[in-house]
Amino acid sequence: MIKKSIFQKPLILLTVLILMMTLFVGCGKDNKTNTSLQGTWRITEMTEEGKTKTFPYEEEIEGSTVQIQMYFQLKDNTIKMFTKMDNGTDSFVFLMGEETCTVSGNTIITFDGDIEEEVAFTISGQKITITDGTFTMKAVKVSDTEVAGAIPWPYN
Repeated sequence: MIKKSIFQKPLILLTVLILMMTLFVGCGKDNKTNTSLQGTWRITEMTEEGKTKTFPYEEEIEGSTVQIQMYFQLKDNTIKMFTKMDNGTDSFVFLMGEETCTVSGNTIITFDGDIEEEVAFTISGQKITITDGTFTMKAVKVSDTEVAGAIPWPYN
């Protein structure tokens, strides 16, 4: 006959409790979303002088239909602009330019040499709207990998 330890039942209950906690924590809904300004944004719409352009859009370039998508990225006091071109066979991301910037409240201030520009922004969840009064841009937060390995423009 096997003699049971007085610690065996509590030990089994503790083990079951730990397993259940691990399952519930591991299967819980992930509510962590990155709603900060820092990161990469895929532009969905631009409006200037009453004309709206939605992204991506198609354009004929050298006899081929090319889908064009624009992005911007804010990191380490730098704003970078990217353009992705996809002709259905090949896809390339180009770094179109970059400027230093600072953020003050809900304003992005960019510096290009002696020129300083300010735009206001609002973030709602994973979406951002940027405006300067005559220009409005809307974008959605995406992974930095969408612009990773960008080719500097103009390239050689």
